[in-house]
Amino acid sequence: MRSDREYPLSRPDGRHRIVLFGDSYTAGFGVQNGERFSDLLERSYPNLDVLNFGLDGTGTDQQLLIYETLAKPFEADAHIFAIYVKNTMRNQVDMLPTRDPESDAVWYRSKP
Repeated sequence: MRSDREYPLSRPDGRHRIVLFGDSYTAGFGVQNGERFSDLLERSYPNLDVLNFGLDGTGTDQQLLIYETLAKPFEADAHIFAIYVKNTMRNQVDMLPTRDPESDAVWYRSKP
């Protein structure tokens, strides 16, 4: 989870909690944490915690794995999968391209 603060597993009394999953739009690729829509939403509602488990380049299949392996222990009122059409297309591929920044070579690795 990309965050500037820690969240306890149990939802604190008097607070509501949303857990978000998605790709680079949810993760906030290219912006600081405070500029992501999850952080803006959290600031707009003082009794709301928004836990952002977005990860660049993922499909909804991998986002489900993130829920099952990392986010499930966090008590929440809602789990939101921010689906982008391209995410569903990523579900159909078994291999993902990886580019070596030094040589610019591309190789393929299997996705989890």
